[in-house]
Amino acid sequence: MNRLAVVSLFLLSIIFAGCDPYKVDELLLQKEGVSLVIRGEVVFDYDGNRCQMAYNAQRCEYRVMDDEMAHYFVFRCDADLSDIGQEVTADLKYTTASDVKTETSLTFKVERIEPSKGMFWLWCNSKKIGVVVRKI
Repeated sequence: MNRLAVVSLFLLSIIFAGCDPYKVDELLLQKEGVSLVIRGEVVFDYDGNRCQMAYNAQRCEYRVMDDEMAHYFVFRCDADLSDIGQEVTADLKYTTASDVKTETSLTFKVERIEPSKGMFWLWCNSKKIGVVVRKI
């Protein structure tokens, strides 16, 4: 292989190794409402006309579901959410079109807060999961 080809392959590998199509600022921080985003796909988007939500402060648990209880997500973390940069360990249970999925012991980081609305934007970088929850 000639020198130009080796250098070109090396440069391409550096460029593509740094590419992460799932960026917190593009996938999560633009969301304005309660939602769940996994690897770029919106799994659940809260709609006040057809959904409900609940918050249990004692268990640090957020539940969001549609009125038929057919689609939902449950986010339970190990600490009360309070500050940007805070990291929590959490379990997540959610529905897909054909299944119920559970992820346990995930590390989420609080990326954005709106204290007046009780809203928190959290991101799990290892699994590319974003969740927006609200204390009610």
